Amino acid sequence: MKAGYPRFFRPLAVRRWEAELAQRDGEDGCLIFPNEQAAERCRSFIEERHDGWKVRVTEAGAGALGVVFPEQVASTAAKYWRFCGEGVSSRRAAAFLAGTAAEDGEAALRTVRERVAAHNGQAPQDVFLFPSGMAGVAALHRALVRLSPGCRSAQLDFPYVDVLKVQENFGSGAWFRTGVDEGPMGELGQLLGSEQLAGVFCEIASNPLLRTPDLSRLALAAGKGNAPLIVDDTVATSIDVEAARFADVITTSLTKAFNGRGDVLAGAVTLCRGSTFYDRLKPLLREEADCDLWAGDAILLAEQSQDFRERVETSGRTAEQLVEWLRRRPGVKAVHYPSDSDAAYGLVKRESGSFGTLFSMELENPEQAVPRFHDNLRLSKGPSLGNRFSLACAYTLLAHYEELAWAEGCGVSRWLVRVSVGMESFEDLKSRFEEALES
Repeated sequence: MKAGYPRFFRPLAVRRWEAELAQRDGEDGCLIFPNEQAAERCRSFIEERHDGWKVRVTEAGAGALGVVFPEQVASTAAKYWRFCGEGVSSRRAAAFLAGTAAEDGEAALRTVRERVAAHNGQAPQDVFLFPSGMAGVAALHRALVRLSPGCRSAQLDFPYVDVLKVQENFGSGAWFRTGVDEGPMGELGQLLGSEQLAGVFCEIASNPLLRTPDLSRLALAAGKGNAPLIVDDTVATSIDVEAARFADVITTSLTKAFNGRGDVLAGAVTLCRGSTFYDRLKPLLREEADCDLWAGDAILLAEQSQDFRERVETSGRTAEQLVEWLRRRPGVKAVHYPSDSDAAYGLVKRESGSFGTLFSMELENPEQAVPRFHDNLRLSKGPSLGNRFSLACAYTLLAHYEELAWAEGCGVSRWLVRVSVGMESFEDLKSRFEEALES
């Protein structure tokens, strides 16, 4: 693969900027960040793992900073770019290379904060914006580590890949269990009663198995253990669920449904006003929010998120119909999706909300059936979600290619196909899936 999701494959415009900077400074490799704090974090991450190698922070132009390094540490540098999501965007790189002056994005940033806050039922001043969803998660994790130094965090159920990577690679590590049933929930409850944790992370719904923990029980246990509960609502969206009923902090990748076009990376961390950790976390998050969105990205995000509600409601209704139809189809082994039987999802589901726009499916005889099904499914193929157009991908192969056995040990099949439903009609999508299944 020569290109892909921007945290895994740095965009072409970014690579051109990096090449110019590396050549100027006489080094093999380079990464470019929007500010000095992010660049210094990257430098420290590399040096901690490669003692003695020369890694420098240098001016990159237009307010950005570069980290230049020898080829021998390039793979470690790429991990930081991927895990923390703090790098410059392709749009900012293209503007720099073209010599285009920066726009004034203050009004757009304010609009995005207000829109995120309104959908979550919180205050705009408690919404912190970042250049990607993972940048927000990483910043929050740093704040939690500062709040509870030496304490590990907990991750309940199989999450989006890099949310766990951040917890494992920074701070004091993570306790991790898959599943949301009595076993892992009970273990976490016991852990909270015996060990101080920096925070408890979970998703509504988990990616890619679409499970939801009992947040009422989880919030009670976390509160007794004096650990903040962090809920990611990216998959379900704030249109369909109200995470603030139980969460202390909400993390959201605005790249996905909030933007809906797959062309802006952005993230938000929302501090819930009712949290007992509010006063302690607010100043820490203010200090960590040093990676605000670049103006050009914020302007486009403000414009394109205007139809957020309409898109989610339309796609959600279609997804429910499509899942119901797929579950009756011969050859379909399983469809992972929240439903009426999911009582835990019902605790946070809004009265007007759906069960979401994302589902994952498994087929009978997967080794023979899935490649043919995937390749004959007439949808755009890609690892994102929440777009106006539907997306399908061999999710486990893309996200966990180097750890397939581990993922399968967590109950995530390597043959799983994840589908994000867009604005197409049910009949249109049904015909496409029928054709692929018949193949």
